[in-house]
Amino acid sequence: MILLLDVRNDRVAAAKIGGRSAIWSEASGSRESLVCVDKLFPRAKRSAAGRPQAVVMVELSGAGRDQVSWSAMRSAVATANTLAFAWGVPVLKIICNGSGARGELAAAARVAASKARPGQQVWLKPAYGGEPHITQPRKV
Repeated sequence: MILLLDVRNDRVAAAKIGGRSAIWSEASGSRESLVCVDKLFPRAKRSAAGRPQAVVMVELSGAGRDQVSWSAMRSAVATANTLAFAWGVPVLKIICNGSGARGELAAAARVAASKARPGQQVWLKPAYGGEPHITQPRKV
């Protein structure tokens, strides 16, 4: 099984991907990743048998990056890295232009996970689409 996380500004989607099937959970807002994960992997906290073999995050490229704010990106990367660390599984990313259908995302996640090595300790880093807009410039 693979956990796939797809976070956008207005929603988060997660998938539990098996051999040929994928079960999706979706929530509004970009901060609901763990709600979706808990629906898909309710026993993962208690049993290694209920955990995925890899965590895969969707990274948007090009114009698709406008669909993910800095906060949503940080939240997604932190969630993916933390779950992978806690479960002792590899964390990977797939790159999408923003219009990927669920079937395409699931297929890409399967390919990425098949290339992962057990015990792989590589962490994701956020890929931001531009400069942050956190505060107003100070008047001097």
